[in-house]
Amino acid sequence: MWWQWRRRHWPSPPLLVLIFAATLLPSSSAIDFLYNSFSSATNRTDVILIEDSRVDSTVISLINDSDPLSFGRVFYPQKLSIIPDPTRNPTRLSSFSTSFVFSILPDISTSPGFGLCFVLSNYTSPPGAISSQYFGLFTNATVRFNAPLLAVEFDTGRNSEVNDIDDNHIGIDLNNIESTTSVTAGYYDSVNGSFVRFNMRNGNNVRAWIDFDGPNFQINVSVAPVGVLRPRRPTLTFRDPVIANYVSADMYVGFSASKTNWNEARRILAWSLSDTGTLREINTTNLPVFFLENSSSSLSTGAITGIVIGCVLFLGLIGFGGYLIWRKLMKEEEEEEIEEWELEFWPHRFSYEELAAVTEVVCGRRPIESAEEEDMVLVDWVRDLYGGGRVVDAADERVRSECETMEEVELLLKLGLACCHPDPAKRPNMREIVSLLLGSPQEDLLTGLTPAAAADSTAAHA
Repeated sequence: MWWQWRRRHWPSPPLLVLIFAATLLPSSSAIDFLYNSFSSATNRTDVILIEDSRVDSTVISLINDSDPLSFGRVFYPQKLSIIPDPTRNPTRLSSFSTSFVFSILPDISTSPGFGLCFVLSNYTSPPGAISSQYFGLFTNATVRFNAPLLAVEFDTGRNSEVNDIDDNHIGIDLNNIESTTSVTAGYYDSVNGSFVRFNMRNGNNVRAWIDFDGPNFQINVSVAPVGVLRPRRPTLTFRDPVIANYVSADMYVGFSASKTNWNEARRILAWSLSDTGTLREINTTNLPVFFLENSSSSLSTGAITGIVIGCVLFLGLIGFGGYLIWRKLMKEEEEEEIEEWELEFWPHRFSYEELAAVTEVVCGRRPIESAEEEDMVLVDWVRDLYGGGRVVDAADERVRSECETMEEVELLLKLGLACCHPDPAKRPNMREIVSLLLGSPQEDLLTGLTPAAAADSTAAHA
């Protein structure tokens, strides 16, 4: 009977429900995720951390700075389907898009750089990888061979052994540390189309976009500082069927980095990926920003160094002048011939009469009689310029070149006058000088520097 056949061959009602529900569910191979940060406990189980990589507050740190030969990798736990039908059509590749924010910050800006890689790998620990070099992914072999490993490198060091183009570039690596193609890091301005270079190694947050177009064997990479809209033109485009030789049916997707003796912090701050055609947007407004640790001084390091050196030289010249007078008094006066090298630069020796004349004027034993003698009274000359509001005129070109602003030049000269105050009790000590240079309010140290105030202090001190 037909009803008996129907009972034997039709699925049961519960099975029909399961079949119908399965047709409504997305493919199990679909991946679509967004991490605006890695702060929650769930995120700590949603990624695979290899070796030294770790969740550090809201970000993923790939490297352990205390280990001189550190490396780390992080992968999404579910493999990405790259070849949907490897048996019947092994050369048809699928597509996916990803975007992430990273930060690269060295301890010393002039130290060798390393960078990091976005990687597609058949293994979370690629066979033969050298832990301390080559992003922790590759061997030291220079011969390229087919294997399921493809990486996009964001390299901040130049290694001439692998023909790096510079120390700030992006490259496509096909199972080899030597890039198949690479370009200098930068982006194309969406308004005028010009190429804008920028440094990936200053701690600032960098946004990257990677589009893997499987059917066309093409990879597009765009990179720009956070805050810049996604450029219309990719920074790097690589299109070659050879890509099919370096992927497998299912691959892990993630990041990898390594280091030797130099510290260079590499962090992943946010990550989005989708193979469904629509990439979710990362919220970059609340991401942390990392900088080199330095002093909070209001003056530049060069200016502070110049001011300290200037003060030391100023005091040293006064002491050296006193030493010359003492030596001349202890020795018999004798005429010495000026050598040719002294004429080329400036006389380094003074007669006893010259030093005695200057000393009498400085100490007030006799009045200034001519402009020539006034030029020799350095402190009074600078003090007069300060009283007239033109103290910066006393600075020579060397002092001006060491300071970034005229305010720093003025501070140097005022500090020199304070160190030569006629009242020894009002001269600043070294602690007060350093405090002033570091931006602390010490204006009372710079009072009484005008000629009138100095004269009153001299009279009171006498």
